[in-house]
Amino acid sequence: MQLKWVGLVVLLVALLALPSFVTDPYMLHIAIITLLNIIMSITLMPLLRSGLFSITHAAFMAIGAYTSAILVAKLGLNFWLTFFLGGAMAGICAAVIGLPILRIRGLFFLLITLGLNEIVRLGLDSWSSMTGGPSGIANIPPPNPIPLPWGKIEFISRESFYYFALVLCILIFLFIYRVWNSRIGSTCRAIAEDEDLAKSVGINIMKYKMLMFCLCCFCAGLGGSF
Repeated sequence: MQLKWVGLVVLLVALLALPSFVTDPYMLHIAIITLLNIIMSITLMPLLRSGLFSITHAAFMAIGAYTSAILVAKLGLNFWLTFFLGGAMAGICAAVIGLPILRIRGLFFLLITLGLNEIVRLGLDSWSSMTGGPSGIANIPPPNPIPLPWGKIEFISRESFYYFALVLCILIFLFIYRVWNSRIGSTCRAIAEDEDLAKSVGINIMKYKMLMFCLCCFCAGLGGSF
């Protein structure tokens, strides 16, 4: 166990020191994209281990991304407000979509999530007046500076966005870890093992599936907002 924690500390130090050794903007961009993909993987893991074989997770990241981008670029709202609104919109959409589809199991659930992915993609491409269509939204301003007693944090360099992605990745990991090791996570594991048995002992199947689905999609929406 001690060796595990030592390894985690070494990994964290290496990630924090990465911009000091990797100065090529392209390589830092790759590191940021890697962290974003790690966020998607982290938020997808509880769903897969709960028996929800979803491949529509990218759609909820897109919902968070476009919600945040539209509110910042078109309405001029503060990024830090739209950052959480993007996650909230992804969670709300997950609740609306989850009501009918979470009652379905196995391969049919997988096929429905495949269709939902395409519906969201085609919808974003078609609503060009708001989303910019296939070209996307241009001229999105950077996040607002964060004031501190000794100055402020400004997002004007690739390194600042790398650290933003790293902090977001760590916080989402800790949140998902906490949820997965809570009663919600243990109940979802029981449902994945035998849904009929879990239902027979009084577990509200839809309640726990919906909670896990919405929480994971909310975090995916935060990744999309970034």
